[in-house]
Amino acid sequence: MMDPTPALFTAGSRVGPYLILEKLGEGGMSEVFKGIEPNLERYVAIKIMHRTNMSSPDVMANFMEEARAIANLRHTNIVPLYSAGEEQGVPYLAMGYIEGQTLEDWIMAGRALSLDEAMWFMRQAVAALEYAARSNIIHLDVKPANFMVDSENTVMLTDFGLARKQTEIASGAREDELQGTPAYASPEHIMQEKPDLRTDMYCLGASLFHLMTGEFPYPGETTEEVCRAHVFSPFPIETLQAHDIPNGWCSVIRKMMEKKPADRFQSYEEITFALDNIHHFQYGKKMLSVVETVERRALPRSGGQPDSLFDLVPEDMAVEGDHLFQLQDAYDAQEVYHTLDTRWPVMRLNALVPELRAMQRDSAEDLRSLIQALLLVPSYKETLEVLSTFMANASDARPQSDAEKIELVGLERSRNIAMMSIGLYRPWQPERPMNWHQLWQHQVYTGLLAEFIVDMIGLKPTGMEFLCGAVHDIGKLVLAELYPAKTVAVWMRAFEQNRPLVEIEHEYFGVDHAQIGQEWLHRHKFQPIVRYVTAFHEDPSACLAALAKSKKINLLSLVSGSSGDDETNQLVHLIACANVLAKELGLGYSGNPVLEETPWNEQEMTLAVFEGNSKEDMSKEEFDGFFMETCKLLPDLPFTQLALASEGRQRAWDAAQKEEKKGR
Repeated sequence: MMDPTPALFTAGSRVGPYLILEKLGEGGMSEVFKGIEPNLERYVAIKIMHRTNMSSPDVMANFMEEARAIANLRHTNIVPLYSAGEEQGVPYLAMGYIEGQTLEDWIMAGRALSLDEAMWFMRQAVAALEYAARSNIIHLDVKPANFMVDSENTVMLTDFGLARKQTEIASGAREDELQGTPAYASPEHIMQEKPDLRTDMYCLGASLFHLMTGEFPYPGETTEEVCRAHVFSPFPIETLQAHDIPNGWCSVIRKMMEKKPADRFQSYEEITFALDNIHHFQYGKKMLSVVETVERRALPRSGGQPDSLFDLVPEDMAVEGDHLFQLQDAYDAQEVYHTLDTRWPVMRLNALVPELRAMQRDSAEDLRSLIQALLLVPSYKETLEVLSTFMANASDARPQSDAEKIELVGLERSRNIAMMSIGLYRPWQPERPMNWHQLWQHQVYTGLLAEFIVDMIGLKPTGMEFLCGAVHDIGKLVLAELYPAKTVAVWMRAFEQNRPLVEIEHEYFGVDHAQIGQEWLHRHKFQPIVRYVTAFHEDPSACLAALAKSKKINLLSLVSGSSGDDETNQLVHLIACANVLAKELGLGYSGNPVLEETPWNEQEMTLAVFEGNSKEDMSKEEFDGFFMETCKLLPDLPFTQLALASEGRQRAWDAAQKEEKKGR
């Protein structure tokens, strides 16, 4: 069958003063040919617009804008424009022909830039973009495919098809939609905000990331996923570190790729200075000084470094540390409770209540509904997958289907994980969110470990172990919403001095997280047993006196008895015991760095809990082996990533979009 639209230009065709030799490639807007200018005996690259695009005013405007953008650019690292015109009514551009490869070709060939090559590339790329910016041009499509490397190893920037004049953008003369390549797109591209030279810096940083690692900064299965990540996800420093990229280079790329233009380099001179001092350049503030100590500390086994408080604070807040995180004024309890009263109607944390309270009720979910939830609840399937794998390895079970995995984890436990995932997906973080994934990992594992202890030694379950673990530190989130900067400063002080967090909280708030957490639960009408566990998990021995004072009971034995108050006292001690175990295993970070010098399995409270063992075949050695060795293999829980600051910003943005649509 004949092509209904035969090629207008082929080898041997004339285009203005040029003769086409061969086709090099094509894109959505145009075809590119290698040609020769016979009079001057020089090769050229001829970009000819697709005829199908000539009916589009926007495409025509972009094509001619490229000609205007580079007409006056004369720089060693920019492919020159020789002429522009029309042939048979079709617009074309004639540019310098570069005998070489694009840097995208290098990536496709599996070639990653060495440190010397990265410097070679950046020196020339920065020179080209700086010259363009001084000439009033921003490129807006900086990516590896638009950098050519010629036979003399000169890097040359090409394809100014999306370029704009800075003055036109600033004056509002150009307000048409920003375009770009999603893999390297700046947040301004995605959010359709005004670009400037810092937009090109972001794209250059994303390109350098890819060139040095062979990986995209934000990979994703869909364009939407990639775009959302550029706007909301934290900078993927772990990828750079996995490729052994030195700190200086990590800092340069990180600063170029800041979400907010104001946080990036403000000029190409600043980038050049950073490159000149690449071995010493640092970006990202150390929030605290870590003092070496022989004392044991509760440290998370994964995550950030101690000097950044394990990435609790997002970069945009951390850089304000000199003046933001100060411990000067102290509050008393009355002031804190008054602030709670004032903020109560608008507290974001209250969004978690429906799912948390639902855990107090007997489950109505069956296996089928939990299987359906795997497709609907964010991160639920991934979390069940890693938990079931751990439990299978610990029991020699081999679950294959989703149903078998849910049954191995347990219906009630699976249901609670689903409810927790739904809760964390809600917009519960305040306006300036933080990275609370380590705290939630600690809380949830406290509940899970408490359940494991009950199962292991045959204690009578209350059905509230998971919930009580998951909320025992909820007061820390309450204080953080009321006083975000001071809460961070209190955590910093506790870590620097290796002191119990509750001591520092009392010094600066007049209350501790256990007390304010109990108050939050009381106002939301959680059951008394949940409130008691939260109130006394830091000092379980005080629970007896509190229950007696409330005229509920006289003195009780620690883990025996059958009354509801015995049950409360037992659960308080159980959660306190699991809380210490979670810290010892490094399952998240609670903000309290203190660990007793005595290992968990030898501590008095653990021994007292084990005295409740009702299984004759369960030895202390087997008990210790499971919790001190096997539980070291417990996986990080994927759904706790929903507590990252980036997820908080995403949920807030989604909620705002919904409200905006309602108002239309």
